Amino acid sequence: MFLYNFLLFWLVSTSSIQNSTSTSYTFPKNFKFGASTSAYQTEGAWDVDGKGETEWDFIIHNFSNIIKDNATADVASDSYNLWEKDVQIAKEMGLNFYRFSISWSRILPTGFANEINNKGVQFYDNLINALLAAGIEPVVTLHHLDLPQNLQILGGWTNPYIVDWFLDYAKLIFSFYADRVKYWLTMNEPYIFCDVFYKVYNSPPIGTDSIVAPFICSKNAMVAHALAYRYYQRVFKAKYNGLISYSKAFIWVEAADPTNVREKEIAELVLQYYNGRFLYPIHSKRGGWPASVEKFIHDISLARGLNRSALPPFTKAEKKLIKGSADYVALNYYQGLKLKLTSSNSSQLLTPFNYAKLYVVGESDLEGAYSTPWLNHNVYPLGMRKAASWINQQYGKWDILITENGYGGIDKTLTDNTRIQAMRDNLEQILLSIHEDHNNIIGYGYWSMIDVFAFANGYNVSFGLWDVDFNDPERPRTARDSARYFTCITQNRQLEPCDDLVKG
Repeated sequence: MFLYNFLLFWLVSTSSIQNSTSTSYTFPKNFKFGASTSAYQTEGAWDVDGKGETEWDFIIHNFSNIIKDNATADVASDSYNLWEKDVQIAKEMGLNFYRFSISWSRILPTGFANEINNKGVQFYDNLINALLAAGIEPVVTLHHLDLPQNLQILGGWTNPYIVDWFLDYAKLIFSFYADRVKYWLTMNEPYIFCDVFYKVYNSPPIGTDSIVAPFICSKNAMVAHALAYRYYQRVFKAKYNGLISYSKAFIWVEAADPTNVREKEIAELVLQYYNGRFLYPIHSKRGGWPASVEKFIHDISLARGLNRSALPPFTKAEKKLIKGSADYVALNYYQGLKLKLTSSNSSQLLTPFNYAKLYVVGESDLEGAYSTPWLNHNVYPLGMRKAASWINQQYGKWDILITENGYGGIDKTLTDNTRIQAMRDNLEQILLSIHEDHNNIIGYGYWSMIDVFAFANGYNVSFGLWDVDFNDPERPRTARDSARYFTCITQNRQLEPCDDLVKG
């Protein structure tokens, strides 16, 4: 998630949902509480036991000055060696699921299926077995922002052959673990590795400010996801009945003036651009790209001197392949903003919306929102409720799993009252969404279970329920107050019995 500090823009249409409160509701019996991490941010052991180089390994080892304090993830939280402690932590907190990712490079050191690293296969085998023995559901992400460097050199997600390489990788992972894993995520936040990675200087592929790369990447990601989904359906679904989706980054942003018709129109367009681009091809009845997005990108492509749209069209076969290729909606939700149209480019610009003379500035006065010290954004719990309703209004009723949500601080205190308040407010909005809006939110995964490497922020930002002492070679874990609060929630399945722990 930590790459959100690169984002200066988001827009979403307003909603009629009011900021109501209730502490008497109970989470449904089948509602799952969990926590999330990712391989690159926790495992360390970057070149141990046959693991290959990832795109982030390459950047950090060759451009170390772009990371806060020249930090690396070579050891990170050392979960490759301390995974048993992580499982014990998850068990102590009463988690129903633990979401983690598999390092593509740890399984396939070259990125290709011609060389399988059996020690890597065994590592995840041990982790999955231990989680199940502890009564914890493994939720497995195949790709979480850590592409093998060998593939990145060849163009990564802009190379059309990436869909085949990813399918080869997915086939192997399913063959190893499908008998024990029910919940799968093919990839985490394609918006980040498509749009953000190609527009900022300190992330793969070294900040190529490309006109077309984000859109080629978007199409390839959708096709790759769908191929993996269809393969599982053909080969494993009848036997193991697993469920597959991918994690979508979603930030709620409202028009600053709800009476401004033009502002609301732009908000809807931008919402479709950032969110519909990755939801519509799978979840809509029509399939393909949202029509408003197709027109918009076509127009700005011509305005930028291209002879055709930078957004590659789907073929009829690709539309059919992708449409319906998910069993639930997986959301990563963190923040909300207000957006205001301005008359000049003297403020923040939405790229590529600046080419259409649509200048905007983000504001931070959403009712019920509060800021984080490490990043100029707002924790806006009501936005999660609004996002769930918007998705179901757009695409019909879907099961929604919150795969990431959390609060990042710049201090390492164990008395993390603001994190507790943020968690409580977000969980309250989930309860209201379930009981008052009748949205089927099936689970909540806090990011992150333990402190992790925060990409460009290094170890300067902590999201963890458990502190990790990165100055100690043993990487000891210590429970924060927020870990105790979350444990209270998992035990009671209500907010009210745990409210005494919220100090505000």
